[in-house]
Amino acid sequence: MASIRKRGDSYTIIVSCGYDSKGKKISEAATFTPDPKWSEERARKAAEKFAVRFEDKIKAGGSSIGDKITFEKFSNIFFTDMEISNALAKSTMFDYRQRINSRIIPALGQVKLSQVTNHVVKEFLNGLRQDSCRLDGKGGALTESSITKYRATINTVLSYAVEEGYIPINPLIYAGKQRGHGKVKREYKTKQLTLE
Repeated sequence: MASIRKRGDSYTIIVSCGYDSKGKKISEAATFTPDPKWSEERARKAAEKFAVRFEDKIKAGGSSIGDKITFEKFSNIFFTDMEISNALAKSTMFDYRQRINSRIIPALGQVKLSQVTNHVVKEFLNGLRQDSCRLDGKGGALTESSITKYRATINTVLSYAVEEGYIPINPLIYAGKQRGHGKVKREYKTKQLTLE
């Protein structure tokens, strides 16, 4: 059962998750802030409903960590862990860091990790298809190959977040392959196809 404590205008909900190997209690906490126009009774009932949903989420293996950390902060954790473990080649780390720092952080950096959805990523990628989005000053959009690399970078970071328990599932794994707006197909005339 979740514990509910009133703190000023909000409620703190604490769910016990057992004990660690040293006997220290493990718990997850969340804050619920009701509408200030609500009566005390209505606010308490809404807090209880929130507590039940929060407890169900935690007991189902979910974590509130992804609700608290931004994509930017987690990407720093990702790079630190990858450097320590040497899991990625230096050139791959360089490419990931360049992509994340140049475009992904300015667009998605302040988004909570649990709020990075397939829709949010699609909006970001569609922005890369717009004219004048290039950083080198040239006109036009990025190539589909470059856009695919940005998607792969985000996918790698989100997969690591799942592996570390920050989010329950990577929203990009079920999104399927992104169809680009590739080159226009050439049409050949009969004269061009005849053998001489």
